[in-house]
Amino acid sequence: MYIGFGSWTLGSGLMILSDRSISYGWVCLFMILIGVGTGFTFQPLLVAIQAHSPKSQRAVITSTRNFLRNSGGAAGLAIGSAITANVLQSSLPDSLQYIANSTFAVPPLASFSPEDRDAVIESYTKASQTVFIFCTAIIGIAFFLCMLITDNGLYQAPTPGAEVKEVKEVETPHDIEKGSGSEVESVHAENEFDSKDVKDVKEYTELETSELPGNERGGFQDPQKRPLG
Repeated sequence: MYIGFGSWTLGSGLMILSDRSISYGWVCLFMILIGVGTGFTFQPLLVAIQAHSPKSQRAVITSTRNFLRNSGGAAGLAIGSAITANVLQSSLPDSLQYIANSTFAVPPLASFSPEDRDAVIESYTKASQTVFIFCTAIIGIAFFLCMLITDNGLYQAPTPGAEVKEVKEVETPHDIEKGSGSEVESVHAENEFDSKDVKDVKEYTELETSELPGNERGGFQDPQKRPLG
């Protein structure tokens, strides 16, 4: 981003030096610097904005950035056109003032006299230099402002209002049957203990009832029904 704004500012500043005697090679070099600056600026800024914004707001941020870029281009075109028209009106002779009314139309230089042709070329040269002075000032301000930006890396901003939900694992009957270590072993041990106690009590009851006199399995006989003697 620093290289982009620096190259853009340098290329625009060098375009101010363009006059009628400059070669096309230098103009191409200056335009290459401007192209490198815009290429290093537009797309990396979009990636940086998306990286520092929540996913739910990236579409809004991207569309806002594109809207501001297009609005800036429209405003810059209008300002550049106004600067060109004002410079042409102030530098052209009275007989050629109509040229300033249509700044984007190419004047018919072949139909002008040599003096009028030189006046038109000189006026357009001054207008172009003034436009690049304005552009260099704006881009230079952006270059110095980007120095205040700190690099925090690809930080993912949290989504506002997002709540972290804790999911509790629910034990299914299969998990309970499968068991979870000592808990299932203790359940089996309690079941074995209960079965053993029932068996011991049953054996003890049978032993006690068999040793009692006059007793038969199934209970005591009624004393009144015992045979005498």
